[in-house]
Amino acid sequence: RGTLGKMPLHLALAEGSGNTKILVEVLAAHKEKQISVVDLDDDGNTPLHSAIEYVASYDAIATFRDELKAEETFISPFLTKNRNGDLPLHSALQLLVVDPRIISLLLDAAPFAGTCEDGTGKMPVQLATAVDLPTNLVMDLLTIDMPIAIGNKGRSIAERQHGHSWWHVAIHSNDEGKFAGGISVLLEKGTLEELIWMARSVGPDGKTPTIAAASEELKAVFKEKLRFLGRYDVLTNHLPYLRNGVQTYSATAIDLEDGENASTTLRCYSTLTPFLDEINIRKQYTISPDFVEDMKASFKANQELVPGSAQVIAFQKPDSTLEELIETALPQRATLTWLTKCNSIIQDVASALQDLHNAGLVHGQLEPAALGYFSSGETRAWKLMELGHSAKIGSAMSRDSFSGFYRLAPPESIIDAEKRRLEAQKKGFLQNGDAAGDDDTLHARLGGIDENERAESDVPISANNISGLMKKETQGQEQVPMVSSTDISVSSLPSPRRSRLLPFKPRGRGSTWNDSCSIAASSIISTQEEEIKRLRQALIKKERELHKRTSMSPKNAREGKPFSFSSTPKSPTCTHTCTLGEAQDVAQRFVPESCLASPAWDAWALGVIMAQVFVLHSSVLPSAEAADELVMDRLSNFDAIDVQTIAGEVRCVAGNFAADLVGRLLDPNPETRLHSMSKVLRHRYFHEPVCEPMKPIEP
Repeated sequence: RGTLGKMPLHLALAEGSGNTKILVEVLAAHKEKQISVVDLDDDGNTPLHSAIEYVASYDAIATFRDELKAEETFISPFLTKNRNGDLPLHSALQLLVVDPRIISLLLDAAPFAGTCEDGTGKMPVQLATAVDLPTNLVMDLLTIDMPIAIGNKGRSIAERQHGHSWWHVAIHSNDEGKFAGGISVLLEKGTLEELIWMARSVGPDGKTPTIAAASEELKAVFKEKLRFLGRYDVLTNHLPYLRNGVQTYSATAIDLEDGENASTTLRCYSTLTPFLDEINIRKQYTISPDFVEDMKASFKANQELVPGSAQVIAFQKPDSTLEELIETALPQRATLTWLTKCNSIIQDVASALQDLHNAGLVHGQLEPAALGYFSSGETRAWKLMELGHSAKIGSAMSRDSFSGFYRLAPPESIIDAEKRRLEAQKKGFLQNGDAAGDDDTLHARLGGIDENERAESDVPISANNISGLMKKETQGQEQVPMVSSTDISVSSLPSPRRSRLLPFKPRGRGSTWNDSCSIAASSIISTQEEEIKRLRQALIKKERELHKRTSMSPKNAREGKPFSFSSTPKSPTCTHTCTLGEAQDVAQRFVPESCLASPAWDAWALGVIMAQVFVLHSSVLPSAEAADELVMDRLSNFDAIDVQTIAGEVRCVAGNFAADLVGRLLDPNPETRLHSMSKVLRHRYFHEPVCEPMKPIEP
């Protein structure tokens, strides 16, 4: 070392930077003697820091980089801090005059440096804007420290750690739109979802969105980028979401003729089938617009802007979805106002389901996100949304309409492989081609509708079915009392009240009220038995194949020997070892195709939604579980005791009438479940004054 603790490399790189041959020889000596190239001198600088401080030439620093490229420690000089805590990139940006090529070289050698603060806590972007570097360099620095990657088509957005460089460039240093042009180029390849995310990203205070603090020039950039097909301005106040394989955006439709705008929901479909289903449902069935969202237009989309989505439908935008309302209503849940609102919501939903069922359809995927409140026009009510996956009553539920597990599915859609296997062994089920007794079992699994069920709209409301089920299954156990049938039955009310209630029409809809789905039933009954027979035969065949595959080990299967159970359980839900070239069979499976489309399917979902609006954290409601596997396990074992528990939780908040209705809708047996929406609407829950909450709800 020489003066001030400097190595020859310090001098060769800084003071003698004009002679690159000397620099190459010095670096070769360091390599031969294995001497570090990042040692600090007495001033606390590495050779690279010294070169930058002495304003070394670009050629010298480029030679230094090139000679080290083959070394394992190549990146070390570019990520070593000096005594002040600055990286070489920081030192270069702190100079009053710097060759922009050096900044680009340092970034190219160690991009990570663009995300690091200097010794005073400033980001490289802040230093760059202070010395008035060219816009393209500022954008290069910004790109490295963006909150998300732009142009990441086909992948979900993943947040990255960052130092708020985006906020600094877009807001603090964007005087009179100085960087608006650069930002426009940077966002050029962004998808709609990415653009919305960037507009909503918050600043260092953790609460102010970019778009709220943006200059008019930057707002104009976002408006231009978020203009969709020249007809819609995609809004940034709602994040887009993906549900059932469909990407949904909030937008404003631009009427180019009169200049008026209308709130719109844009749904982008990645495949053609659900897109056509949504359109054809409205063409093939008579469904009142008073009960379902209004479809405005359909068209092709730009896949660069909406990756993977070639078809788009524009719908009337709801003021709010029930999911959004539930998430924001926690402080109100124990108030009379909230309970009154819930009564109105559930009545609207039941009326909409009644109209849909009368048209011969089952919604199939009813959940809070598929229910919206619409206040535009003459109708102010909660309506059904997302009808494309609806199923014709009497046909088999289609697995293709579900993008995954439907968390509000009824118990009959879950097949417990272990239970069925044990039952098959115990009863000799499906052996030697004998399917005796299978029809009754499968009929129950399919949720088949018998003659008594078809005529049940003429029978007064009664809790005998579910009450009898509870007494049978919970004999000798403490029970949560249910409201008796004499208390609830509309037919048992005094004559004056009956004459007032029976002609009841759904509130504010103007639809003709009908006691049953007779309109749909006339066209369904003739084909239903044939469909049931076909499904039974198909399921019996599947049962046989499943039984053969899971009842033999690979070795025994070849030898024709039956499979024996393991004495040591492998897991709490699986007490056997059986796979035929694959992992153990899962305990429960979601098998919607084993069920006929019936109003009972939607009735279960309505019961779950009722329980959700009253009880935020139910102890036994299957859909409250976090994992899909746990939901299926709960559904597989759901029984009358669970119904009583949920009804008890609802009773503590909303009273006896709400508890009784929830209990009937959540009957685990689809044949005795209260599924007629006309009967639901006649329930006393909708015709008695809403009571004060009996017990405050714990958050």
